[in-house]
Amino acid sequence: DRSAEGTNGTGRNRMRRLVSQVLDASRLQAGTPLGMQNAPLDLSQVVAGAVDAACKAFADTRFIRELPRQTPIHGDAARLRQVVTTLLDHACVHGTSGEALLVQLRVVADYVILDVSHTGADITDDVTASMLNPFQPREAGRSTVKDELGLSLYIAGGIAREHGGALVFSYAEPYVLASLSL
Repeated sequence: DRSAEGTNGTGRNRMRRLVSQVLDASRLQAGTPLGMQNAPLDLSQVVAGAVDAACKAFADTRFIRELPRQTPIHGDAARLRQVVTTLLDHACVHGTSGEALLVQLRVVADYVILDVSHTGADITDDVTASMLNPFQPREAGRSTVKDELGLSLYIAGGIAREHGGALVFSYAEPYVLASLSL
């Protein structure tokens, strides 16, 4: 039966993703590096690819992109795409329905900054401070369909740190802003 096959495949993929997240989270908590495969890359292409995928996954969401033609950096392309995908998924799930999601990539001094912003409900400083902590309850506005344990943002923060950067969240009415600096 084809529908049972699809359901089992989805369940296996979800289980694989969950195991991978738990392993990554345990490495981060133990202070063990995630094992980056750093090489020269174009972050504009990484971000554009993640936005293209998000456009398909969240067809009802309008994306506004402000990306330079090229943003050459040294990093792990797969892990950075994981971060961008996490930020996009989080913004799509928690953003206000019918409102656009803004993705901006820019170079400021010696840093590359990716901002993902969406309109959303007010989140307190306590919540923004805890968004990168693992195993936060759903009420903190962190868990998504793909992230039952609230690990994706925690792992994204770890990937940012391993690239010498940071991931922070803030709220300026009515916008929730995730900023990745590398």
